[in-house]
Amino acid sequence: MESMRELKGKNCIFLGANDSFGRELCKNLAKVGLNLGLIDFDHFDSLNLSNNLKNIGVKSISATVIPGKAISFEKAVARIIEYLGDLDFLICAYYFDEDISYENDEFHIDKLSMEKWDNVLEKWAGSYFLMIKSVLPHMLNKNKGKIIFTNLTSGYTGEGEGEGQLSGISSLYFSACSSAITGTMTSIAREIIPLGVKVNGVAFNPTLKRDDDRILNAFIFLLSDISYYTCGQIIRLY
Repeated sequence: MESMRELKGKNCIFLGANDSFGRELCKNLAKVGLNLGLIDFDHFDSLNLSNNLKNIGVKSISATVIPGKAISFEKAVARIIEYLGDLDFLICAYYFDEDISYENDEFHIDKLSMEKWDNVLEKWAGSYFLMIKSVLPHMLNKNKGKIIFTNLTSGYTGEGEGEGQLSGISSLYFSACSSAITGTMTSIAREIIPLGVKVNGVAFNPTLKRDDDRILNAFIFLLSDISYYTCGQIIRLY
């Protein structure tokens, strides 16, 4: 597949590698030939993952950031670029589903605290914003680059457009963050379309997280030159 071959040797920063979804996506992207700079909120499994990616035959390095602290994102990006070299792509794929117990009453709307609301928005939507702010100057300097925001389909209707069922107790979290990410992505895309940097998204039903082939193909399409004309678009996987 030509679109896969053209990605070999390109450099990508990836936010969210500690989640099982992120780990699998990173492994598949490494098999395509992408060098990966892994960023997350703690090292957890990212150090082991980085070593595993090197065994696949690509360059890899991991770094941590502090949610809400712009300087930590800037330092992590600078460290990764120093190691990998020129930056081609950014993928924001943090997903907090594994942090939430659906049986916990505190996630019901009548018991949801403002503190938890602020924390999850800062950790998910806020981190996407700080990530793109840290990466964009490097891409604008050479007038090229691609950014992909991973999102959930639940951001479109509150239950996952077309899925036919509610997404659970924490649907409010998913919907609010997904909607914020969609608005952020499309607004940024509109601003930088003339500057050579493309911003797009991939949204999926949480139950499809393990559908690796479909998800990988969507990312390869958006990262490759096949989608040179695509900006501000969201590929929705159901």
